[in-house]
Amino acid sequence: MTWCVPLTTADPTAALLEAVGGKARSLLRLAEAGLPVPAALAVTDALFRQLRAAGPALPAALRTTADLDRLEGARAELLAAPAPPGFADELARHLEELAPGDPGARFSVRSSLAREDDASALGAGVYQSLVDVGRAEVGAAIRRVLASALAPGAVAYAQAHGQRADAQGPAVLIHRFIDGASSGSAALDPAGAAPPTIDVTTGGLGDRARAEIERALRELAARHGASEVEWVETAAGPVYLQLRRYLAPAPARPWTAAALDDGDWRWDAAHNPLPLSPAQAGLVELVDQRCCIGLRQRVIGGYLFSAPGGRQPLNQIAPEKVPSWMAFTAKDFQRRLWAMGTPPALDPALALFVLVYDRIYGEIQPAARRATRALADFLRDHAGEFGDQPPALATLLAGVASVASERRRLAEGITTAAAGAARDAALARYLERFGDEAPVWDVAVPTFREDPARLQSLVAGPAPAPPPAAPAPDPGARLPPPERAALAALIENARHAHAAGEDDDWLYARAQAEVRRALLAEGARLCQRGLLAVPEDIFWLPLQRVQELAQQPEPPLDTAHALAAAVTEARAAYDRALRDPPTSKAPAGGPLIRGQRGSAGRVVGRAVIHRAAGAGARQIASAPAPDTIVVATTLLPSELPLIAAAGLVVESGGPLGHVAAQARERGIPALVGARGASAAIADGDLLLLDADAGYVVRLG
Repeated sequence: MTWCVPLTTADPTAALLEAVGGKARSLLRLAEAGLPVPAALAVTDALFRQLRAAGPALPAALRTTADLDRLEGARAELLAAPAPPGFADELARHLEELAPGDPGARFSVRSSLAREDDASALGAGVYQSLVDVGRAEVGAAIRRVLASALAPGAVAYAQAHGQRADAQGPAVLIHRFIDGASSGSAALDPAGAAPPTIDVTTGGLGDRARAEIERALRELAARHGASEVEWVETAAGPVYLQLRRYLAPAPARPWTAAALDDGDWRWDAAHNPLPLSPAQAGLVELVDQRCCIGLRQRVIGGYLFSAPGGRQPLNQIAPEKVPSWMAFTAKDFQRRLWAMGTPPALDPALALFVLVYDRIYGEIQPAARRATRALADFLRDHAGEFGDQPPALATLLAGVASVASERRRLAEGITTAAAGAARDAALARYLERFGDEAPVWDVAVPTFREDPARLQSLVAGPAPAPPPAAPAPDPGARLPPPERAALAALIENARHAHAAGEDDDWLYARAQAEVRRALLAEGARLCQRGLLAVPEDIFWLPLQRVQELAQQPEPPLDTAHALAAAVTEARAAYDRALRDPPTSKAPAGGPLIRGQRGSAGRVVGRAVIHRAAGAGARQIASAPAPDTIVVATTLLPSELPLIAAAGLVVESGGPLGHVAAQARERGIPALVGARGASAAIADGDLLLLDADAGYVVRLG
């Protein structure tokens, strides 16, 4: 039997073309187009079949460690199987033809798969290829390339495409190793409007070579359709190593919800990254109608948007009055709360919520912003009077005692407490003070007092970092006395304002928790009446409808079916919105990491940091998690098929790399080249991955 075939064969048969695999076939097509390619030979897929002939059957699927053990056994047997008689001599003869009289010649030994002509099953990077291989090591390199077809990632990839991993084994492409000035890939979809994409992997590509690659790519795309090439730049110009079909990223899809064209609307992704329940959407509509905060708010497609405008605040307080006004608002809230009783009726709870919201966002926060802005303006106007290092605004506002510092202290108490009674006591102290808060700003989400397990999971990690130190006692020591006194007053106002900016979240959470209690009480009443299945269904009804029901001592029983249908539709709408987050400008707030779009799409989900397994470690794909976004420094081609995720964020790679290619095949949104993502993101962080826009944002 003939095992090796020179790729100079004139008019090759269909059977031969099938046996040498897609990568080898692509060299022939490149040569037919008149492009420079290296002289090459192919080891046909018959060698793989021969080495696998006596080997064990492969597992039908990779689900357990035992499946991996069987796979590893098959791989070991392939590596140890004796070579067919005459193969070594035949290989040596053909290598000499590629590099006559050059015992020091170096070679590239690359996988060549039958299915590599299919753009949806390229298997980019799944199978091993070796470069810069010495003549004496080529035989061993061929074995390693063939054995890569039995790696877990390759088997999972084949099974995902409905194929047995060893049904069509790989051929091997061998050519002289080309050590060029630069190398990379390039792609073009002639059906799209985008220009050719050239991804330089090594070195720096010169203008002349770039123009030549673009010209060649346009000719190939005109002949073969969407095409991608691998190239190496030599002194004589580019040499082409592979041609494959190109699966271009889908165009950025428009958001399916209606657009807001009557103002500068922005998605409030920094504070409300998830869709809102109907109850929370009702609160948004309520404050938009009744509050004077100089801001408009709407819920579109399930998400919260805001824009400048609306009714302006009626009461403008002086910056120095922020602490006293915040204290008064908190006491007034408590007084009104006691008067309402427990649980409060719905309408009084809503009225109290509107009152608190109006004071926080229409009076206290604007005054706090003016205080901070006045200090920033002073520092800018007197920058040259402070000496070599004028104080930074962030430094002057550091170490402010506030609700935030108290929250941090109590959380640290839970983290550092011993197990048992001490930890229970620390948890109780936290819940007594902050139990009305919730992990998400939505009235439908249980508070920490209702769900303390969620709180414990959030504080189960390392102890919080210590708060920043307070600024130096007299940062204006070099200023003349009048400016020094003015600076001290501005710092005091700004620090109080900074504290108020922390305290208002706590007060807002308390006011919203009372609305939640009132809604749950109304839900329980409707359950007793047989109109709702569970009290929590109340959050999935329009707030105005709930208010109407609350005014009826005995709501008619014939409304039960309509209410159940409304709840079902609202939950379904929430799920649809979760899968279709808005497209927008890069949202403000939270660390934003930019990268390149590897595969189109947008998704909101929880981060899972992928940590590479150590030597000998094994990883089995977990059950698909619909809201998981995998974040990794790098992902090996063999790992990718094993990973179930709604999105990928990878620090390495480019739009034509294996991560991007495989993500496109699987329809998974992917951001590549997102440097710093693994350091900036932690397990469990809520992320917005907008691959269309080229960024990921840590939302919380």
